[in-house]
Amino acid sequence: VSLDDMIYRVRAVARGARRAQIVGRVPFITYPAGIDEALRHEGGYVNHPSDPGGETNMGISRRSYPGEDIRGMTRDRAGEIYRRDFWDAVQGDDLPAGLDLVAFDAAVNSGVSRGAKWLQQAVGVTADGVIGPKTALAAQGANVARAVQDATEARLNFLRGLKTWSAFGAGWTSRVQGVRTKALTMAKDDAGDGRAILDWLARRPAGWRETLDWLGEMQ
Repeated sequence: VSLDDMIYRVRAVARGARRAQIVGRVPFITYPAGIDEALRHEGGYVNHPSDPGGETNMGISRRSYPGEDIRGMTRDRAGEIYRRDFWDAVQGDDLPAGLDLVAFDAAVNSGVSRGAKWLQQAVGVTADGVIGPKTALAAQGANVARAVQDATEARLNFLRGLKTWSAFGAGWTSRVQGVRTKALTMAKDDAGDGRAILDWLARRPAGWRETLDWLGEMQ
């Protein structure tokens, strides 16, 4: 089993543990970073005449959520909607740090199917718009930095072709570039943290070999 494969399996255990205290913190569950980045770009309440979504607050639009109090939208409620309808829809918890943000923010901005397809194209699997185990496995084995670059470039190419590019192009470009930069940083930090966990296991006085053997046997 390669070191990178072992790190992937450690990450899988960490995600399943949901911030278990085995190493004090589990940095791999990155939804908070994802929602922070999305809301940084979405901003507050707007009702732009050129926006087909109409009245919007923190990216939650009247057209998509007619039953929500758009003007009175809270950050907590927006976070619940984003997790349920976008993060979970792109299987964010199963994707490597960085690629989870790329898929999530694209889903928020351009739809779940498009966000999934750009990720799938970047990791070399069939782009059917539905992220499942095959896509997650391919993402875990991908060159994350390259996949981040390819997925965000595909997103920008799509946006450039929209008729509203003249009104929103500058903002969209800034957003995608910001997501790309943040995603690359997250990927770099995640790689270092995965190796730190392996080092931590290796320093345990008892049972660490059995733990590593068990991780190596995981399918």
